[in-house]
Amino acid sequence: MHPDDEEEFEQEVLAEEGVVLVDGPIWTSDSPAKLNSLDRIGNYCIIWSALDRPSLSAQYKGGEWHCDSEMATIQFLRSRIHGDLLTEGSLSISTDPATQTESRRIEKRFHSYFMHMKSNYWNSAVCWYSLTPFLPAAPGRSANPGMPDSNVWVGPHALRWLRADKHRRVRQHSSFGAYAVLGEDVQRLISGSLPTPDLS
Repeated sequence: MHPDDEEEFEQEVLAEEGVVLVDGPIWTSDSPAKLNSLDRIGNYCIIWSALDRPSLSAQYKGGEWHCDSEMATIQFLRSRIHGDLLTEGSLSISTDPATQTESRRIEKRFHSYFMHMKSNYWNSAVCWYSLTPFLPAAPGRSANPGMPDSNVWVGPHALRWLRADKHRRVRQHSSFGAYAVLGEDVQRLISGSLPTPDLS
């Protein structure tokens, strides 16, 4: 997500009564601050509703409180812009230890977020590649660059940001991992005519 995509997603999330944001799984007390803006949250955002579980619990370790009830929440790893790179974010749940009622509510909310993205975002828009030589698929080796990734959903603002400057890329992390370009730019990437990103 581009920051403007995040802002619109925040509005979608907080439109539901009782839903709050928590700044990551490590806290300064046994009860997290309940926030209503991503402005006060780092890379890792917990989306929590007291309707799913009235309170979140944590264990005290090494001078910090570590959340041990994330199974009752949705985990949102935020994207970041670093120069020409937009890092890949993610939205996930892991409800195995949660009660059946909690799981049902959380999965319903997660599905509603996914449907929002499916209606407003594009998948199969980017192709991943590594800086090794560009080669077709072969036994024991996938193609580089790969096929358009149907599991990556690109927000409208992120799509415009990528198209506005051909130096720009998506990357799994700001300092490591594969890169991705828009599928429409793959042939230019292979031919060497696509500008390279500034990685400084």
